Amino acid sequence: MSKIDCDWIFGFGMMVAGLIGVGYGLGVHCKMKKLCEKLDTTIDDLSNDVPIDIPKEVIDQAVERAAERRARYAVDNAAADIISKMKSDIHSEVSSAVSDERKKISEKVTDTIAERVSKIDEDELRKDVVNKAKEQIAAKFDNKLDDILADFNSNLSNVSRIYRSIAQTIAVTQNARDVMFKMV
Repeated sequence: MSKIDCDWIFGFGMMVAGLIGVGYGLGVHCKMKKLCEKLDTTIDDLSNDVPIDIPKEVIDQAVERAAERRARYAVDNAAADIISKMKSDIHSEVSSAVSDERKKISEKVTDTIAERVSKIDEDELRKDVVNKAKEQIAAKFDNKLDDILADFNSNLSNVSRIYRSIAQTIAVTQNARDVMFKMV
């Protein structure tokens, strides 16, 4: 037998086993359904025919628990409503108080600033501003003058070296002659 034949036989066998399993499952389901219907009918008949006596204590406990749950629910709802209302009231009171205080503070600050501005002496303020401007300008020019002086000294030093170099060169070339340079 070839491999394809074995695979085909094995596949066919598995299909037959699957069909048998499905058939068995349907059969068991039908049997269980019939059994359940019989049991339901029997239980319904028993419950209608048999009087059940529930003790008064059990009923009282059940009523008590139900009343407690309902009371707790009502209390929780009332507390949540009161808390929400209190938050709203506090928020509105705080907002109005803050608004009133802001207006009062704003008026006081405005009055204080106006009073202090009115006390400022214009001439003295102008003198202070002019003096500070002079100081800043002088400091700025001092820095610039220092830079210019440093550049000038550096250039002067370079010029002196150049003249010395020229003098040495002339002195070497004219041994007998005196060359004199003056810097003014």
